[in-house]
Amino acid sequence: MNTVFKKIVAKTYKPVLEKYLSKKRIYRYGDIRLEVPPEVFSPWFFFRVTQLLLQSILRLPLKHKQFAELGAGSGLIAILAAKEGADVWATDINPVALQYLQSNSSKIKLN
Repeated sequence: MNTVFKKIVAKTYKPVLEKYLSKKRIYRYGDIRLEVPPEVFSPWFFFRVTQLLLQSILRLPLKHKQFAELGAGSGLIAILAAKEGADVWATDINPVALQYLQSNSSKIKLN
């Protein structure tokens, strides 16, 4: 049964996913707009979990607090924390992620 399921998924979803992942995408959360290249993990993959995490962060008193995000990927979490007044440090092992994190964060108006 698992073999049949894997073949169906490979034939139907894999081509769609590969096409989706082959180009830069825009991801929005509120007034945050991120460019996410194919080399960087997108918040879209775990949309529901990302939403829950972001909602939890918004409930924290972040003003003048230190906030670190390791494995920042697109940087959405770090950028949201910075918008809420936190002093943020974000990093990733992926140099492309770091490049886009810097570019995306420079376009965000902080509170």
